[in-house]
Amino acid sequence: MANVEVRHAPSAIEVAVHHDDDTPPNLDALTGLPSADALRERLTDAIEHARSGRHELALLCVDCDDFKTVTEVLGREHGDEVLREIARRFSRQLEENDTAARLEADHFGIVMSELTDPDEAASLAGSLLISLVEPIRMEKCQASLSASIGIAVYPRDGGDADTLLSVAADTVARIKRQGGNAYAFNRP
Repeated sequence: MANVEVRHAPSAIEVAVHHDDDTPPNLDALTGLPSADALRERLTDAIEHARSGRHELALLCVDCDDFKTVTEVLGREHGDEVLREIARRFSRQLEENDTAARLEADHFGIVMSELTDPDEAASLAGSLLISLVEPIRMEKCQASLSASIGIAVYPRDGGDADTLLSVAADTVARIKRQGGNAYAFNRP
């Protein structure tokens, strides 16, 4: 559950945002991350690469828990600022060959294309959750968040992008039913 506190932040974070109508279609205009379509393309390419190299890859689907509360209490502008900060925090956790994208609203996807062990995906998921522990400070307010992260691994959970996305999303739903603020692999 999102813990939203509205109070004066000791140090406000200034965020300059420029919404450009010329944002490339493969980028999310709000966060600057690749779009959902771009992630699907990246995932498809990574599956082909994994198939030919006979190695695994992981898809992490991240859904911020109770994000609606943030926008209801703080407003849409602050909600957008929170999403931009989440994108920055998640991007800092990635390896060079990983790809993070904003799928929609408060949902993010991450492709780990060169997985040597599924535990690497668990480690990244844990790092993503930890990155949300520190409240996101804005002018005169702050937001504390948690997330639910579903992990799908190629080839064991599916052989194409749609299947992996579905498996990871179903895993997120299961985590949310159990209270959220956790990560999990698909269970057979």
